[in-house]
Amino acid sequence: MALTVVKNLDLTSSVTGTLPTANGGTGATSFSPGKVLQTVANNYTTVATISASGRTDLFTQAITPTVASSKILISFSVGMGNNATGISAMNLQRDIASGGYADIGQGSGASSHDGAAGGAYDANSNVLRQISYVYLDSPSYSVGNAITYKVQYYSDSATNQYINKANSNAVSSTSNIVLMEIAT
Repeated sequence: MALTVVKNLDLTSSVTGTLPTANGGTGATSFSPGKVLQTVANNYTTVATISASGRTDLFTQAITPTVASSKILISFSVGMGNNATGISAMNLQRDIASGGYADIGQGSGASSHDGAAGGAYDANSNVLRQISYVYLDSPSYSVGNAITYKVQYYSDSATNQYINKANSNAVSSTSNIVLMEIAT
């Protein structure tokens, strides 16, 4: 039997169906709601001392959605030591199309804490606490455009605050962020 070579085959109009998993496809023809389409994560082990009031950027993480209608499940955890009286909290932001970042996931009393979202308020603590927060975002971004999320630390005191360590420096931890694209 002779082998025939086909040249200039237009695969966009000539091939239909689903690429089998053996050939690099997913084997799926659609994704059911709630399915995790992708996950990105990062751990941060850097120890930091913050001696300023207001917001301080801690870390960012980006994800590029594969489906325009997807939701993004954001989960982060920060090791926080605080040796000051007053209010300290974590803040979550998402980048916006016009540039910069906007606060997301805020509670009803957030304005009294400079927009602090998520989470945890901790006053006069000389121990290390792991502050965690989970938020389901509906960003409505285009497929192929990265979305960046930022975690900030907020304090109303300029006394030393600690990330990934206790005031005594005897105990340390790791902070992390996980982003999951969820099919809708």
